Amino acid sequence: MKKSTQIFQFIKDNPNCKRKDFVKYIYEIDGTRTYDNTKRGHYGTNIASWVGRNLLKRVNGRYTLTELGLSNIDHPYKMTSKEKRDHKEWLNSPCRRVGYEGYTMAEYNKTIRKEWNVTSKTRELYPNAITVGELRRMLRTLPKDAIIDLACDEEGNSFGDIATLENKTVLWCFGGKLKTGQKVYSMFPINESMMEERYQ
Repeated sequence: MKKSTQIFQFIKDNPNCKRKDFVKYIYEIDGTRTYDNTKRGHYGTNIASWVGRNLLKRVNGRYTLTELGLSNIDHPYKMTSKEKRDHKEWLNSPCRRVGYEGYTMAEYNKTIRKEWNVTSKTRELYPNAITVGELRRMLRTLPKDAIIDLACDEEGNSFGDIATLENKTVLWCFGGKLKTGQKVYSMFPINESMMEERYQ
């Protein structure tokens, strides 16, 4: 029996129970920790979600299953018909995130999954690595007529233009694969200037 179903069954068998009662029961199910009455918040996100979805009713600090909760006792996380309709409506709604104007939320989610496709191995070895998609997202937040410079180091000892060919194709210093097998491109500055020579 699923853990969530066990919790719902406990509340069904113990209507108007206090939160500490069924949280203590959750600890017993886990079998890994001892209930501590001084600590709060355990399973709080799930409980708040169930109350918000009208599966649980809270009155004066006591919890009871609603009719909807009783009918979903075997699958508490299953979306209701209304939730499915609301979710579909949300997916078709316009995205309001900067750089993704004109996208629906469904298109945004699909795009983000592709853009952020950094393998776990790459993320482990190179925690600050970003994908081309992530870089594009960051650049979309900047003015389109702004210039992008490269710094030669983190101290800003010198700066330069991104090396490009005459047709504005980026001239890659290196294009290959990281040791993790993920494709990588390296850019370099085609010239270098001191900060006081280049900027106001």
